[in-house]
Amino acid sequence: MTSLAGALLGWISLRSIDASNGQLGGRRLAIWAIIIGLAMLPIQFFTLNRLQSLNDSMLRNGIQRAVADIFDVDGEDRARRLRQSFVASGSQRATVAEVDAFAQQLTDQFGSYQSVSIAQSIAGDSSLFQPSYQLALVFTFDQGTATGGAECVFGATAGNFDDALRIRIIEVEIGGGNMLRLPPNSDEEPLPASEDGTP
Repeated sequence: MTSLAGALLGWISLRSIDASNGQLGGRRLAIWAIIIGLAMLPIQFFTLNRLQSLNDSMLRNGIQRAVADIFDVDGEDRARRLRQSFVASGSQRATVAEVDAFAQQLTDQFGSYQSVSIAQSIAGDSSLFQPSYQLALVFTFDQGTATGGAECVFGATAGNFDDALRIRIIEVEIGGGNMLRLPPNSDEEPLPASEDGTP
């Protein structure tokens, strides 16, 4: 929009200068504003398009990694990977036991986890250094699909951009309009601890 605004303001200025019968100056500046504004329009378009594609890729890869970590209950270094996948929502942060109970309840109902895809993403309340998104998700299990959503943020990371996505809240519809939420609401009954007693 800045390129278009520059070209438009240059054109308005040029018309005003021409209509002033020599009383206003700045004709060259107005012409340069039109030229630069029009020249920058495709550059900004392709730059923003590329940035949007990169952002979409980071969202897609980040949520796939984070959700795979939820269901990989036997994976190595699980606690560390879950710390990388989740941030606190208010004062709540999902514990390993809560994640295990969440994954167990979903696999009991829908079968083994296969994949997740983003149906829609909406930018949330963001800061410059920690943009947030609300995602509408479709989960695929071997016995069917389920819908849900997630609230995510991008956090600073020194590694791969795909590791920058962090989940604040994730929900899956489990039937009858009931949602299974992680971390669970504080007013809900706490989820049971995992079998190995992991806190």
